[in-house]
Amino acid sequence: MNPPLITVIVPAHDVAGHLGACLDSIARQSLADFECLVIDDGSTDGTGAIAHAAAAADPRFRVVAQDNRGLSAARNAGLARARGAFVAFVDGDDRVMPDYLGRLHHAIEAEGADWVACALASVHPDGRGFAHPARHDRARLDAADAPQRCAITGWDDAIAHFPSAWNKLYRRALIDGLTFDEGTWFEDHAFFLQAAARTDHILWLPQALYLQTRGRVGQITGADDDRALQQFPVLDRVAQILRAGPHDGAETALARLACRLIQERCTALHDPARRARFLTAARAWLEARGLAFVPQDDAGRAIALELEGRLPLTVAILWDGRDPAAPAATRAALPVPGMPGHEVLVAGPARPHAEAPGGGARHLPDTATAVAQARGAVVVVLAAGDVPAPTGIGALVAAMLRHDAVLGLTADDPDPAFDPGAGPGAPRRIDPARADALGAGLAGRAFARAFLDRHADAVTQGTAALARRAAAEGATAIRLDWPALPRRARRARLLRGLRDRLLAGADSRAGALALRAAWTAWRIMDARGRAPQGGSRGAAARSFPDDDTAAAHLALARFADSQRHAPAPDPVAVLDALPLPSDAARRAVLLGLSEIFCRADHDTDAFAARGAGLGLAALGNSGGDDPWARSAALPFLYRLTGPGAALAALRRLARPGSGGLTTPPLADLMRCAARPDPRRSRRVRAALLRTAFAILRARAAQGCERTACAELTAAAADLLVSRALPSALSDTVTDGALAVYGLSRRFWDRVGDAPLPPRAARARTAFATLRAALGAPGDAGRTAAQGEDADAALRVLEGLGVLGTARFRDALAAARAAGDAAAPAPALRPHGGGMLELVSPAARLDAARRAPVAVVSVMRNERRMLPHFLAHYRALGVEGFLVADNGSDDGTAEYLAAQPDVALFSAPGSYRAARYGVAWQETLLACRLGRWSLVADADELLVWQHPQRDTLPALLARPAFARAEGVRVFLLDMYPDGPLHDATFEAGTPFDEAGFADRVPFLTASPTRGPFSDGPAWTSALRHRLCPGAHPNLFAAQKIALLRHHPFMRLSEGLHFAADMRLAAPELIFGHFKYNADFHVRARAEATRAEHWDGAAEYHRYAALDPGAGLFDPARSVPWHAAPFVAARLEGAP
Repeated sequence: MNPPLITVIVPAHDVAGHLGACLDSIARQSLADFECLVIDDGSTDGTGAIAHAAAAADPRFRVVAQDNRGLSAARNAGLARARGAFVAFVDGDDRVMPDYLGRLHHAIEAEGADWVACALASVHPDGRGFAHPARHDRARLDAADAPQRCAITGWDDAIAHFPSAWNKLYRRALIDGLTFDEGTWFEDHAFFLQAAARTDHILWLPQALYLQTRGRVGQITGADDDRALQQFPVLDRVAQILRAGPHDGAETALARLACRLIQERCTALHDPARRARFLTAARAWLEARGLAFVPQDDAGRAIALELEGRLPLTVAILWDGRDPAAPAATRAALPVPGMPGHEVLVAGPARPHAEAPGGGARHLPDTATAVAQARGAVVVVLAAGDVPAPTGIGALVAAMLRHDAVLGLTADDPDPAFDPGAGPGAPRRIDPARADALGAGLAGRAFARAFLDRHADAVTQGTAALARRAAAEGATAIRLDWPALPRRARRARLLRGLRDRLLAGADSRAGALALRAAWTAWRIMDARGRAPQGGSRGAAARSFPDDDTAAAHLALARFADSQRHAPAPDPVAVLDALPLPSDAARRAVLLGLSEIFCRADHDTDAFAARGAGLGLAALGNSGGDDPWARSAALPFLYRLTGPGAALAALRRLARPGSGGLTTPPLADLMRCAARPDPRRSRRVRAALLRTAFAILRARAAQGCERTACAELTAAAADLLVSRALPSALSDTVTDGALAVYGLSRRFWDRVGDAPLPPRAARARTAFATLRAALGAPGDAGRTAAQGEDADAALRVLEGLGVLGTARFRDALAAARAAGDAAAPAPALRPHGGGMLELVSPAARLDAARRAPVAVVSVMRNERRMLPHFLAHYRALGVEGFLVADNGSDDGTAEYLAAQPDVALFSAPGSYRAARYGVAWQETLLACRLGRWSLVADADELLVWQHPQRDTLPALLARPAFARAEGVRVFLLDMYPDGPLHDATFEAGTPFDEAGFADRVPFLTASPTRGPFSDGPAWTSALRHRLCPGAHPNLFAAQKIALLRHHPFMRLSEGLHFAADMRLAAPELIFGHFKYNADFHVRARAEATRAEHWDGAAEYHRYAALDPGAGLFDPARSVPWHAAPFVAARLEGAP
């Protein structure tokens, strides 16, 4: 029997509650060529039975049983039996994404790497999941992070990565002969470093493919156990490996690693005595080796205080003496990961003959006494019964220590008390005039103890008085941008604050207004205890809180990536496994994936079922002014609430000016409405179809590109040929389908020869006539000889109510003119964006119309690039240029007017109104019906060879392009290896002066398939690098830029997608030279002009960048032709 490709080793000890899910996640891998060795390490809870059941059901699983010898021994037992060329470890209480093995193996083979590590997600018992890069040199993941081959030139490079065995795939040759040290915790470190000593790199994937269980009882990670002291012998072993290894910087790496591990262990130790023993041992270990503790992040500052013998934190619980359980409830919530060393004081009346509540906390008679006796560097005050957010106190204390702040607040507190110019988490100057807004209450606030010592007399006066004192000192405050208390505690504190204000003598009108405002705030607090945040509907915002939006972006990117690598895993399985921190994030993901799962080839019913209990149905009618969210919610409305709710939402979408929507859910709704279903009202289903077609007709009449969506087109065609519709509804479908799709090749190809109603049959015949008259691209004789048959066919179609015939009439006129040398140039009337006025002599336009290959371009202020642009394309054999100048004032128009092969048009209208220039481009393309044209901006230079040798006409004469109508061209962002201002292009070509690109230039993290729902999307890694946090759909990096124009085609904004077009198999490259010496000046100008997409938001980001900085990064950048994606598409030397 042939050995498996991969061996997966699963050590398991008493994890019966998790092992089934773990093994099921492995069994469902999209890469099936593996063996899984389950090492039952002396379990006593049924773990072995679960493992044997998995082995009985799947021959790829084997069970090895042994006495309990520990995690290292279990892994070693697996290594001794592994047969695969690659090895992976998965702990028995964890899970993996369905494409875990497939993605890791694809990456390691594509890069020729020795090993590969992936990001992870921590999954908690309540189901919440949080993604992490699994690297110490990165604080968080971004949805657009690119894979990275990380060089190990010194030990610091190695220890930047998590040392865990389990989020990696190893070539067997790398770890051959290595074993895990037995009899100790923290065994991963030595194994990891020994592997790192054998290689000069580690490949990193930013996808969270490994799902680590957190919070399980008995788990080593996070255990409050005396075995934490085993960390120090492990550090001694690590020191031996580092010093004996081949990489530089062993002592520096040891010091950094020791500080990191000491800090990590401290976060898990809550028992005061055990924590004290560990800190004593840590202090002794560091002193014996001449090392000093250096905080690894803000949280480490508190540990540094403890190592100095100082207490970082006092938690003072204010108790009114009424509820004896309240102090204990607050006290019980304090031992959480990341909580600094602390003492707890309970301030309030004593209870006779009973221990003061609070689980052993010291009891003091009042607040002033508690504050006076506090020993912590920071004093956090809570009301008895308040339960702080799990990481709230630790983060607040860390921020205060970092910024030496005297007052700490959270989003529970009013921001107007501080300088509004300061960002969240930044130190703020206190405005004494607005300090009263903080009220008298101390609860929920944090104070520097030294500040309280100086102002002990103001403690009883409350927070506002202390804030005024801080303002007088010029001291700073910290305000985190999230709430520290759950909703119930926040409501209680809100009412306490109102009571304080009213008792302080606020006038009745002010009190009434305050109560009204408070009641409104109370009512709108969401389930997370946070007031809803506003946000515009755009690709980057769905009105969810920032942390949820970021998590949703990561999940959408993870889903998209999983479906772009063969074999793709089951999309529903991927969706179920996505780790998300909240219901809000899950709602955002479901809405974001609605266009994907509403395709006919997906299980939309299973997808919609995942929305139960998440409130998605309510979005249909309460989605505010967000038509995108309302349309994305349609599958949930129909299936979870009913056709009536879907109809109500659809009618809102039918209102004039309702904005953009996502179309596959509309196609799904049309299919559902046409499907016989005795459980659903026939009358309502008929109304759904009528309303859906009304929406499509209205939008098609406005030229909306999304009506050409492949899913909508297919749904309309299927409805037209359906025999299950009643006659009245059949008329609605016929009228709507013909109006919107009567000129669509894709539509009629799907209809085929099926029997049709008489009106539809007439339309099919007329369309066939028109199609034959226009001819196929590449048949120059036919496309140049348009005749009366085409005119007659258009008249028939117009009579049947078909929309869009004007585009075809313009194409016929242009074709006639191109075939008749004496014919005058047709009037160029773009559908949007104003008129195009010919500036050049008419003879130039005639020559450009007849050129075998021409370039079509829209320009504004491109004088620097123009000489290179024209020279490049002339060298490629281009004989004509058709250029629309959109109000240049830098000499661009004058330079172009002087060129004998350029037909120059003035386009004084709005670039945005012209669909970001596409209306002008289509108008110019119509002059060249059936001929190859390249649509290129002035900073886009086409290449397909390195070095470039052939001409463009020679390329297009190859058989691969014979029947093609379009070619996909990738937009490769290029830049110099120094500051951008050096890229003047005066000493050489753009390729010479800005010849670098990101090694991974294109991302597959976008789940969209474009406005036509028919093609994959790639996005620019560089632009995502410059705009971190952007939605994964942004910055499309492909264009259907080389095409033989035909009026059947539909082109999206930016030409990123096309409908009703046959694409050639070869793909080409645009060298994109936006990033040059003019970049910052142009960015500021375009940000001010606001004519680009989304109000030129991208250019606002660019304008804020450092003008003197460059984009070159030694860890990411390579010569443009060396990027693997590009090299795979370039033809090399003959």
